Amino acid sequence: MPRLRLTDSRIPHSAGSRPHLVALLSGKGGVGKSVLAFNLSERLAAVGYRVLLVDADISCGNQHILANVHVEAGLCEVARSERTFSEVRCPLAPGFDLLASVGDRAEDHPDEATVAGYIGTRLPSDAAGYDVIVLDCASGVSTITDTAMACAGQAVVVLVPELTSIADAYGLCKRGLQEGAAVSLLVNRAADDAEAGQVAQKFQALCERFLGRVPGWLGWIPEDEVLRRSVARQCPAAQVASQSPAIQAITEVSGRLARPVGPAPDLQRQVNANPITADTEG
Repeated sequence: MPRLRLTDSRIPHSAGSRPHLVALLSGKGGVGKSVLAFNLSERLAAVGYRVLLVDADISCGNQHILANVHVEAGLCEVARSERTFSEVRCPLAPGFDLLASVGDRAEDHPDEATVAGYIGTRLPSDAAGYDVIVLDCASGVSTITDTAMACAGQAVVVLVPELTSIADAYGLCKRGLQEGAAVSLLVNRAADDAEAGQVAQKFQALCERFLGRVPGWLGWIPEDEVLRRSVARQCPAAQVASQSPAIQAITEVSGRLARPVGPAPDLQRQVNANPITADTEG
């Protein structure tokens, strides 16, 4: 039976190197992707990486809300060449900046192709001073998510142990894997290691059976009230409870983005004999 295949997604950390692009995606909304993008970025910056968090959800961007900062322009304005990158990037902490998405009217936003074109061409040069760019993409499939998956050194699909999330994540992974993207899974809000591992194994087996390719395995984040409290306080979760289970898991996952991923024998269990059964129980 297939075993979990772990992701090697080291970040180049040398002067003059091209930023490592990590795209966080989800098949459906409400899985905690934006909160994870914010906190993964903060943890990477906390250990010395120069991090740019880009809110690529041009319709409902909320990274500036999570960070408790006021911004009047961001990604859309830069993509339209109305403002420069240096004018709109927002410092959040030492080595940690935000390129937000703001505006509450449809006419405030350029078409997706304009933003996708910026991400695929000008963003890497604008962000040349960073080690890593974290793209928080809107849920579902779009021109922007297609571009993000194609350009990313690591396309991380976030899902939760629910049937609808698993089904939608499969459609997103299928699209990415068929185009040769470096896709990996991150299970959020899992009850425990067993539940997360079971979801990931069945998902990988499903992809291998029907696509002939499997996404990598980045890890899992437990259900933790600390994340909700940090959102309410509009601050990184590490400032609320640095030793909480969720923060420890987020720190471990961010470390896997920064160095080669080793074996995880506790997650290498047998897959259910029927890999198409995408439930969360044996």
